[in-house]
Amino acid sequence: MFKPMKALLITAGLLLSGATASFAQTAPAYEFMTVLESESQMGGQAKIIFAPAFQGKSEMPLEELPGGVSNKYHTVLRKNMEVVNQQLSGITVAGWELVHVSTDRMGTQYLFRKAKH
Repeated sequence: MFKPMKALLITAGLLLSGATASFAQTAPAYEFMTVLESESQMGGQAKIIFAPAFQGKSEMPLEELPGGVSNKYHTVLRKNMEVVNQQLSGITVAGWELVHVSTDRMGTQYLFRKAKH
């Protein structure tokens, strides 16, 4: 996982050593994409949000989970998981690399990067 303090220390070490010029020439530039799997909360719609848009889509709806744990709940949950997995697979096939996953009250966020050409 990416640690901001570790990155700061590495950057400071490179600056102090005078190695930034050669590092900047060899370090690839990346574009980043965030994918949020947003759970339905308080009447909100469950969906996948892409930033920036991926293959012309900025978001994709997911099926609302029924209240309570039941066979229907598990069926819908499994269908939603399959949709999320299909989208994540498509992103990696397109050359994006998963670099970080986090979960909070908004849902699960996936951070991808791809070297700029």
